[in-house]
Amino acid sequence: MLNIQRLHPTTIKPYILLIRPGLRRRLLDGDEDGHLLALGASFLGQAVGAAVAWQSDAQAELLDLYVLPPYRR
Repeated sequence: MLNIQRLHPTTIKPYILLIRPGLRRRLLDGDEDGHLLALGASFLGQAVGAAVAWQSDAQAELLDLYVLPPYRR
């Protein structure tokens, strides 16, 4: 079963290697300005993908998206 969840500093560890190094520290430390949104996808309890976006009231920008090759479709 596929599960998608919002990631926080306490839940991000299984997904951390799926996220670009430049964003990892910001997410682990907690986003001070509250504009980063991180989502993680897992399949049968295994982390298989992650996405990070910057969002404001007026716009959003995808900063990073990675899915393990066997799960891309």
